[in-house]
Amino acid sequence: MRIHFVVIALLLITGCTFTQQNADSAVTPTLTKSEITPVLSLTSPENIPTLTPIITQLQQKTATVTSTPYPFASLPGLDIPTCANEGVSIDPSVDFGIDGSILYKDKDYRGLYLVGGKPLLHSPVQISESQTYDVLGFSSDGKWLAYSESQQTSESKPFHQPIVHLLSYENEQIDTAVDLQSYESQTDQFAFMLSWSAYLDYWLSDKLISMLVLYQYGENGPIYSRSGLLNPFEGAWKTDLFDQLPVISDNTVGNIREYEFGFSPDLSRILFYESNDGAIILWDLVNKKEIKRFQIGFIPDLFVLYDWAVDSSKVAYLIPTSNGQEISIVYRDGTIERVELPPSHNGRLIPYYVTWSPNGENLAISTQFFSETGGAEVLLYVYHLPTSQYIYRCRFSGFTSSPGVFWSPDGQFLISGRWSSTENPLLLFDIGEVPVIKIVEDAVAYGWSALFMENN
Repeated sequence: MRIHFVVIALLLITGCTFTQQNADSAVTPTLTKSEITPVLSLTSPENIPTLTPIITQLQQKTATVTSTPYPFASLPGLDIPTCANEGVSIDPSVDFGIDGSILYKDKDYRGLYLVGGKPLLHSPVQISESQTYDVLGFSSDGKWLAYSESQQTSESKPFHQPIVHLLSYENEQIDTAVDLQSYESQTDQFAFMLSWSAYLDYWLSDKLISMLVLYQYGENGPIYSRSGLLNPFEGAWKTDLFDQLPVISDNTVGNIREYEFGFSPDLSRILFYESNDGAIILWDLVNKKEIKRFQIGFIPDLFVLYDWAVDSSKVAYLIPTSNGQEISIVYRDGTIERVELPPSHNGRLIPYYVTWSPNGENLAISTQFFSETGGAEVLLYVYHLPTSQYIYRCRFSGFTSSPGVFWSPDGQFLISGRWSSTENPLLLFDIGEVPVIKIVEDAVAYGWSALFMENN
């Protein structure tokens, strides 16, 4: 599961929108101060506005994209297999098909669509196009998609209380409203807080969603955050895991957050950063003990992005170094393994995004290459963990940032997420020496499910 440590800038929460897409930006944010006792409650169902996000015009899946077997670079120094045409994408042919469906927003970030089947069919999710949405994407089992209304910049109310909308592949709908004012009963300092806002962060498991709650002390006070784990199917918040964490002193250094959380999908492990000691810590939530401590020092502009494998066996993370950013893999017993980047000549190669394939064997790495002459290119790599080899590379020119990426359910393909640039093509990569397919000219993808197109 993907999670990131981010900067919470000193700005008034009222009217701001904070989404997980910030992790895909090449800008390096700053870690901020965190509190860890989030308990929210839900409003009664009769107070929840009703939307009708019914997927229409869906087509039975009739074909599957055929993948290319992995070509291994088995000898040291052998070139890494690359995509055809060095990343120049082509439009899909008339007989091109996708197994399942990909969820994406259109270029205006308002319409929400599914694309899949053969021939490709773009099917709208029936939501209001006058409203912008924060999209969480598919649950890890592919059965549900989640989204909520974004906070509008014109809003003057101090609370952004989103409704979490869930839609299943069987067209079942669940709407859960978050009542942030109920936070008052959970803290004796509520009277000093001017504003609260809550946002979807990421799917932690098939049943839990991580919510990010931002709050501000005083009119000009710093902005802090809390992590909350919501079970939207039962309308309950899971708070017992926070009792399993070590107690860390509440020392505030500007807007620095003492630690942030990266729960494993099975909820047995957590990876977090402790700014007091300048360490990334792997913690056993079951036995309430530290497994491993990795000293990295206090880094004011720290940006850590990491991704747990689906089976919770390991976590890959990025940390800044003097040479850019470093990729490490930590296993659940605390063993650590460094991932060496491919050699880069006449420039620097900096990774910005990592994500595990469904089987946990391949690690997709989105990078940027900065040449000595000042140019920049995006390169997508796939690292095969069992052989410690790179099995795929795809180069792009003309983009200003590296994209987030998502795996297909079978782990044979990748699609691009948000590029954070003027161009946002939705691209499909077959892990082989074949051309890249442009699915949509300008869109932002949020995941790939094997179920939605097949069962509607």
